[in-house]
Amino acid sequence: MNQIYTDRRSEQLQRPMQQSQMVPIQQGTRQMTQPQVITSDITTPTTLESTYYIAGLLRSFIGERMRVQFLVGTNGPLLDITGTLVEVGANYIILQPLDSDDLVICDLFSIKFVTVIR
Repeated sequence: MNQIYTDRRSEQLQRPMQQSQMVPIQQGTRQMTQPQVITSDITTPTTLESTYYIAGLLRSFIGERMRVQFLVGTNGPLLDITGTLVEVGANYIILQPLDSDDLVICDLFSIKFVTVIR
C-alpha cells in the first residue's frame, strides 16, 4: 500500500498569515500612516504552559506568598522580594509586596531562587 506523509511545515505555510493595514495618523499639518497588525491566531508560548519551564511552574503558584531572590548584575548581591505572586508572563513576573498595594514587575531571567511560603 502506498502511504502519503504530510510535512507539518507545509501545513504551517498554508495558515493565514498576519495582515498589516495602514492607519492614518494626523500629526500637525502632515498626515502619517502607522502599520496596525491584525492577528487571527494567537498562541500561548510553551514556556508558559509546561511545568518543565520555570515560567510554567511559577504559574501554578499564582496567588501564593513567596520569597524571590534575584541576582543583580554578574557578580552583584542577591536581592530578595517577598510578596504574593500576581501574574507570570513570558519573561517577567508580577509580585505584590506584603502589606502594600504596589505591584513589582520583575525580570524572570534574573531569578535565582524562589521559596514558596506555606
